[in-house]
Amino acid sequence: MHLSIPIRFVMLMLVLLPLTACNHFSHNKAKAAPDDKGSQASVAVPSPEQQKSDAEEKLRATVRNHIEAAGADQAEAKNRLERRSPYYFKQYEVFPDGPDAFEVDIRKTESLTSPLEADVKMKSQRYSTRLHRDREEAANDSNFLRNTGTKTETYRFQNGKWIGPHVFYVAEKTEENVNGEWVAAKETLKRTIAAEEPRSESWFQRSFSWLTGR
Repeated sequence: MHLSIPIRFVMLMLVLLPLTACNHFSHNKAKAAPDDKGSQASVAVPSPEQQKSDAEEKLRATVRNHIEAAGADQAEAKNRLERRSPYYFKQYEVFPDGPDAFEVDIRKTESLTSPLEADVKMKSQRYSTRLHRDREEAANDSNFLRNTGTKTETYRFQNGKWIGPHVFYVAEKTEENVNGEWVAAKETLKRTIAAEEPRSESWFQRSFSWLTGR
């Protein structure tokens, strides 16, 4: 009679323990569910449209900063001597329509490393002195030719940032400053050719194209 009570008690505990364990497991699983959802939300990948929009915003900021920097650097750039062997010259660029006056064309590519490519077009004015072989001569030259045209910059989107640009410039007209007024430049004034330089037409065309973009 004394043995029957402990046995019943033990059997009752064996029945209740699994139920308690199940309830505890279910409670913990319910608490963990919101955290799992939160983790999934934190690693969500943006849609292709959103990625393209974000990339375009980055590109516009890059181009805008470049145009603003060119405007702030004009005074220094006018006196900066550049070297393109075997010549010395001065050159700077301005964007007359302001930092927001440009067009952006973004397109998808088949490349996995560079999924986007973009062309940026803007109006530009390039000021360049004539080419000189003598460094001092170039430093003292303050007579700039002005090329007005369209500048196209090509960028590639890689590893979350824009790489480039590759620049293509088409000059619509070339002018020189005469008595404070810009007039069409004569072709004979667009070069300073050293005496020993071959004056062949092909060389002249190559040099003229390099300076004016034509």
